[in-house]
Order: sequence, then C-alpha cells, then structure tokens
Amino acid sequence: MASKLMDVFASKVIIKLELLEAVYVKYEKDAKDNGRTVEEELAIRLRRSVDFTADRPLYVPDAERRELEHILGGHLLKDAGQLVARVCASSKVKVADVEIEIDARLKERLKSRVFRGESIESVIKREVLLGLQRFCGMRP
Repeated sequence: MASKLMDVFASKVIIKLELLEAVYVKYEKDAKDNGRTVEEELAIRLRRSVDFTADRPLYVPDAERRELEHILGGHLLKDAGQLVARVCASSKVKVADVEIEIDARLKERLKSRVFRGESIESVIKREVLLGLQRFCGMRP
C-alpha cells in the first residue's frame, strides 16, 4: 500500500545523517551495484520502509524469499499478508466442513509419496477417505 507520504508532489527535505562507517560502506556498495549515489540509495530504502512500524518487524532477504516461494509452490510473494495467506493455505486440508492443519514436515513427506500422474491433492483425498473408512470399519 502506498503511503500518503509517498505523494509525488510532496515537498522534499534535506537531512544530515550520522552513520557508522561500516553501515555507510554497506550502503555505498549497494548504491554502486545499483548505479546510484549513496543518498539516492538511502532515500529509496527509506521510502520503501516508511510504513514498517512493527515492534518486531520481520525482514526476509531475497534468497530466503525465493526459498519460501519455492516451498509454497512457486507463487511470487509480494508482501507479508500474501506470505501469511500462502502459509495458512499450504498447511490446511478441508474435509467436509472440518479443517485439518498439516505441518510442513508431514507435507514434505506426503510430496515424496506422490507418484507420476497424481497430485498431492488427490493423494491427500484418497488417504483421508481410506483412513476414515478404516476407522469406521468399512475397510480392513
């Protein structure tokens, strides 16, 4: 969501900022890699994070974000809300009106038991039905 602070026509303010040299060197490298000045790099980073006001923010670097996207079925993650929604959707199975949470370890084990021509959804459906039928004495 774009903040009202991001209005293109808003006036700009110049500030003086004191940083540790190691922090400056990091931003200087990032700026150089992106073809910008350090000031431009800092301004871009500050604009991107202006609405990040959580007491315990969670930052996911690109490598870990790509790993999460892979784990969650290759869907690109654009924001924290989308990440939460994908994690919730990937860990629940709904049978009739009953929702069952499946932890990540079990889901990975299930994936290893999906054979050619099957989907994880069809395997879960089949195994839930077989399990319930066994439980009710309808199968040995």
